[in-house]
Amino acid sequence: MTYAGLELFGLNRLLARIQHLAPNAGQVPEPSLEEIQAYTHLFSAVARRCPLPLRCLGRSVALCCLLRQQGIDATVHIGVRKENNALDAHAWVQSGDFVINDTENVAERYTRIVPGYSGIHRAR
Repeated sequence: MTYAGLELFGLNRLLARIQHLAPNAGQVPEPSLEEIQAYTHLFSAVARRCPLPLRCLGRSVALCCLLRQQGIDATVHIGVRKENNALDAHAWVQSGDFVINDTENVAERYTRIVPGYSGIHRAR
């Protein structure tokens, strides 16, 4: 569904639609790091069984959507780096400063080209 959404709406419009999944402030208690990791592990287990290959952008948008449905302030980040005379792009998810679906130093390895997106603050 994520790839269909990206194809139909494009990244910016899809992320804007995900913004509306956020509950109003006070409806959901602040999740713990353990809860965020539990959702991420469940998502990864399901994603591994997906018959289609999940690239980082689709996987990150889908994970962000799932986390936001749970009231977690998830943010999609997209960055690039030069590697072997070619540009390498990558997407990952963060909640605050915590990197959810990648290594902690991913933001040091990639230069962000799309600012971190989170509509939860605007939705509140």
